[in-house]
Amino acid sequence: MPAVRSMLARVQRLEQATVSPWLNLLGPLDKFEAAVRDGIVEGRYDPLDMPLVVVCVRRWEREWP
Repeated sequence: MPAVRSMLARVQRLEQATVSPWLNLLGPLDKFEAAVRDGIVEGRYDPLDMPLVVVCVRRWEREWP
């Protein structure tokens, strides 16, 4: 039973977050976007897929509750 209460407390904290916990891992999104652009230029990232990833992450940030 204590494990269930602990999990419910964690879920409640996540639901109250003003910024997605995943976005906190990426750091500032401008820096993330610059790193993606550099990766595309260097050939590490796909030039068709990664711009869409950046758009999705920006939308995720904008629409997070």
